[in-house]
Amino acid sequence: MHKKVSKLIIKNEQKRHLKQSLYAEEIEQAEKVKLIRYISERSDWYGNRLIDFMKQYNVHNLTEATSKQLKEYVKKNKLYEVPNCKSTWPHQNILGNL
Repeated sequence: MHKKVSKLIIKNEQKRHLKQSLYAEEIEQAEKVKLIRYISERSDWYGNRLIDFMKQYNVHNLTEATSKQLKEYVKKNKLYEVPNCKSTWPHQNILGNL
């Protein structure tokens, strides 16, 4: 009986860990989407800044980009200074402390 209880505890711990890692991935994905939207809103009609980002970081599509890369690009190109009337949320909430 003791082995069954310990196996059950281990299974529950593994499930909890899996849920936490999935939640972290969802947060990461949401942050990436917000940053991509942020850069896109500061691009021209053809997405010049997104294309520039992809060339600089050698990514073939935006799903390969990481939040860290996107934040670095915004900081390096000072996009937080570029006004955008379409933005519905302030850059501080998205970018955190650059």
